[in-house]
Amino acid sequence: MPRPGTDRLPEIAFIDGEPKEIPSAEIIKEMGPSDVFIKGANAVDCHFEAAILLGSPVGGTIGAVIGAINAKGIQFILPVGLEKLVPYPVREAAKFTGFQKVSYAMGMAVGMFPVQGKVITEIQALEQGTVTAMPIASGGVNGAEGASILSIQGEQKDVETVLTLVAAVKGQLPLKMPTQTCSTCDHATCPWKGTDGVDVDYSRVT
Repeated sequence: MPRPGTDRLPEIAFIDGEPKEIPSAEIIKEMGPSDVFIKGANAVDCHFEAAILLGSPVGGTIGAVIGAINAKGIQFILPVGLEKLVPYPVREAAKFTGFQKVSYAMGMAVGMFPVQGKVITEIQALEQGTVTAMPIASGGVNGAEGASILSIQGEQKDVETVLTLVAAVKGQLPLKMPTQTCSTCDHATCPWKGTDGVDVDYSRVT
């Protein structure tokens, strides 16, 4: 298991079903139209357009691969949960970002990059059959924080199939990710870099 504060989860490429630790900037050179590149998004709007936040001055993972994805016609899938739904078009929201435009940041200042690809939220995942999935509410307490409440309509057998699928994944433990230690981090766009995370000067964005 990764050690929190010291290690990051590696990028994984599946080649003929076998997982291999290969950076995306390297594996993208070997990929073509029959391959699939999967990248999570940070925001999705009501038109199911997605966007990725950029903390790196050179665009991070997506900045290193998006040119090849578009040039080669690589299949691009963007899984993103409805808890990341924003009430404005991501193309409009992106105008309010850019870490060099930020004077104060409670954490890492970022830019936002709207991307084109096959966006899959809970709606698309459940509507693979003949049902209709309509979000009707979200959020809650006691473990329901970030939850999405969906109304499923369709033929009874199809609805029952969806319910079986949902029941199989419901109650999964929250995903725990290793984090960087602020005191040893040198990320240029974060005012917490080199600190203990206490009494941070939020205007210290470079």
